[in-house]
Amino acid sequence: MLIYCAHPRFSSTPGLDTLAGVVAAWINKKARGTLKGADLISTSSSRLPDDSTVATWALVDAWPKAIAIRYSHADRAVAGRQWVTEIGFRQSDASSDIDCSLLLKTDEISARVWAPVSPTRPLLVLDLLAAGNPTRTTPGQRTFTLSVRDAEAFDYIVKDRDRRHPLVVVSPTADGRSLVDAAVLQAQLAAIADVVLITPGSDTRALARVLGDDVTPFDGGISIVYPLRPPRILSAWRLTPQRLAEVRSAGGTPENEVLSLILHRVNLPNSWEHIAPEIVREAALDREVRRRREEAAASGPTKEYLDFLEEQYNAKAKEVDSLKDHVRKLEEEAVEQNDEERRLVFQIESLRSDLDRVKVRAKAGAQDSSLRELVCAAIDRRAKVSDALNLIKQLFPDRIVVLPSAESAAEKSAGFRYTEKSFDLLWRLATTYWESIAGGKGDAEARQIFGAAFAASESEPVERNRKARSLRTFDYCGRVIEMMTHLKIGIKDSAAETLRIHFEWIAEEKKIVIGHCGPHLDFG
Repeated sequence: MLIYCAHPRFSSTPGLDTLAGVVAAWINKKARGTLKGADLISTSSSRLPDDSTVATWALVDAWPKAIAIRYSHADRAVAGRQWVTEIGFRQSDASSDIDCSLLLKTDEISARVWAPVSPTRPLLVLDLLAAGNPTRTTPGQRTFTLSVRDAEAFDYIVKDRDRRHPLVVVSPTADGRSLVDAAVLQAQLAAIADVVLITPGSDTRALARVLGDDVTPFDGGISIVYPLRPPRILSAWRLTPQRLAEVRSAGGTPENEVLSLILHRVNLPNSWEHIAPEIVREAALDREVRRRREEAAASGPTKEYLDFLEEQYNAKAKEVDSLKDHVRKLEEEAVEQNDEERRLVFQIESLRSDLDRVKVRAKAGAQDSSLRELVCAAIDRRAKVSDALNLIKQLFPDRIVVLPSAESAAEKSAGFRYTEKSFDLLWRLATTYWESIAGGKGDAEARQIFGAAFAASESEPVERNRKARSLRTFDYCGRVIEMMTHLKIGIKDSAAETLRIHFEWIAEEKKIVIGHCGPHLDFG
């Protein structure tokens, strides 16, 4: 089981020898050994006093250099479980930075070893960061602060395509306290993520107008903002104050909960770049093959046979690369599915938070039972398209106007199968999209929010067809408005599998008017 994987990066000084010495000292502390740094920069293996083992694969005879270290020991509490820590170093030349990767995993002898494993960060990470002169690209070396005046600059960082690490945004409570220990959180996330603390007294609503609700936590909550996925899709996870309280009541800590969520998301992609023993062995083999090829080529008579072997070797190498690419694509699909699962859970958490507020208002007589029923139906996944539309209309009366034509169309989609997707589109329309458009951003931003579900216009045949245009024309307060902009689910000519939401942005009112929310409108 993969537990942890990180990629710190170090400057060329103090060098590979010093980093190897830090690893040796860490292993000695755990295993009561007497290893020296020099023991870990040559290919070797040994058994330590506590019966743990350490093996090293080294490629240090010429540049580029690479070292892979594997330290294994039995779990002292769980029989049949082995803990394996792998540390890899790679350096192109004497003046270049040193790439490093640390991977922690467990190996179980069978499925009967069922004891749970808690997410953890090896202490070795802190030891290396303290002694190894990490570069500025290594995340988690310190905490950062965020105020309203920093919002636009931080938004650039959030949406930077080159960002490879998560951002953990922590908000203060109303009285300026933090629900997490910032120092502990930063230490937990060293080399994995940057911790950003919203300064007490900051207007989080103003921050949200720039950064969006997903990125901006409130009232002591936390937002985890993952690196962008192509094509610039933002993925975030928000921990509400209520969720943090649940973690504490269950005996956990918010800091470990954040670490757990981040590792679940980044371990797999980080492991793809791990400098594993197999990588170093393969590099050593390639170097040896090149050396022998050069020797054989110099001898003359064996060149033809050598060319044949090289051709076979290259063919096999391409086959292996192709299989690796296929595996990578499958793993990326798994990551996307995990992102979708997290997004849905985030949506449910948001609805629960809204429901809590509704309950408070209901006790004061400020909310009727119908709205509570709609929220409960959405949370329990019983909401129909018409319910979702009605709920959005009631929750966001200052942002969303639903025309009678849309309500009538929604009734025709009573049998629509993908109601969760319809509610998700309507929710994003009323929150992230509204805030983006109200902030002056255009269709390019909308495509990022909705992805393939967004269409800024209809096809040319539809827009040229008089009947098709009339079906997409609606009356709003005496104004005739063509609504070609729409959101879409499905392509079949079926009310059970296809939905279209046609809408228009009314700039002077800062409102989105929905004219149709139902089956696909005719083409003409």
